Amino acid sequence: MDITSEGRRSGCSGDQMMRRAADLGHALAVSLLILPSSSALQFKSKLVNDQAQRWKDQSNVLQSDSLAQLSNKFMKNLQYGNSDSRDPSAQTVLTFDDCGNPGDAVTIESFEVEPNPPEPGQKLIIRASGTVHQLIEDGAYANVVVKLGSYIKLIQKRFDICEELSKANATLQCPIEPGHYDIVQEVKLPKEIPHAKYKVEARAFTQDDDDMACTDIVLDFLKS
Repeated sequence: MDITSEGRRSGCSGDQMMRRAADLGHALAVSLLILPSSSALQFKSKLVNDQAQRWKDQSNVLQSDSLAQLSNKFMKNLQYGNSDSRDPSAQTVLTFDDCGNPGDAVTIESFEVEPNPPEPGQKLIIRASGTVHQLIEDGAYANVVVKLGSYIKLIQKRFDICEELSKANATLQCPIEPGHYDIVQEVKLPKEIPHAKYKVEARAFTQDDDDMACTDIVLDFLKS
């Protein structure tokens, strides 16, 4: 089901559905960078070839609110029409890939949440662990792209990682010393979530523009 059909089914215009899809994309971006918002998934590590291209294009990057504000906005405002996301036939498929290289400043070792799949309107618990190999200081940033399906780009933004961690009162704060870290967070998902497929691509870099981390999340809220 495409986003336009979903809009007709729920009584929303195409523009409204795209806005809500974009709001969900923002919430997914938060889950990658500061971990207060989440999705339920099993972690799968994947190392890519050293020659793989890294997305570092800083052109046409839009201004935005903080990730925490965007996440809160999504959680509060994603309500629409007559859709019933409590329908047991609504299935969620999630995949998470660490697309980083061996020499990256951060290695993500595990990423798990429960329940899996997530349940709209219910609390989710996210557990993540990883190793920081070098000092992460002010100036580190992440380029985040959120797509609807494989081609429609909803969001393309650059975020200051240390600033976002501070605004979100996250467990981790800059400067982040080298070492192993375990993080546990929880969040309550909204009761209504558009039935669509989303892909979040996050590419993080140090204050010196060196590769820091690479993560991809694919999240399908589809009605079978």
